[in-house]
Amino acid sequence: MQGRVAVALDAQQAHVLWLREEAGVQTLMLARYSTDLARELERTTLATLAGSGRGTGFPKLAVSNGIAHVVWTDIVDGRPQLRGARLGAGG
Repeated sequence: MQGRVAVALDAQQAHVLWLREEAGVQTLMLARYSTDLARELERTTLATLAGSGRGTGFPKLAVSNGIAHVVWTDIVDGRPQLRGARLGAGG
């Protein structure tokens, strides 16, 4: 795990977002858990980032009406680029 973990809750589930770095490659991961955190419902790789280390910043997560909204920074051609994704409760 790289850096901070973002957590957002709604009435049906908890969403957890984190950056994973392995062998110099960063991936942005999102998992959904039951509200009591006892069961992982789904785990998704959202993106493989071109950047690495702290240059990619800290991804942000918000949940509204069962939809997870995620924004993150990647490095494209040596410059920061804002990226985003929206995922529903089923994937």
